[in-house]
Amino acid sequence: MEKITGFLDRISKIQPPDFAVRNSMTEIIKEVLDEDVSIKDISVRNQIVHINGNSSFRNTLVLNKDKILKKLQEKLPGEFVKDIN
Repeated sequence: MEKITGFLDRISKIQPPDFAVRNSMTEIIKEVLDEDVSIKDISVRNQIVHINGNSSFRNTLVLNKDKILKKLQEKLPGEFVKDIN
């Protein structure tokens, strides 16, 4: 029984590939901000999503960060992304 519990604990902590997070972020940003973002402009490091863009886009992104993170959490359940930068 101990071996199964350990195995299930490891499986529950598996994170989605960066591609899934980046692809979901492009869709959510399009939905929330009505802005097109290339998947190349998004990277994920240490549970933080980094998005390249001009200053006005980044300001809009910061203002809507909570809404975007909530939608990402709904789309990819789990503790995979903590913040957007």
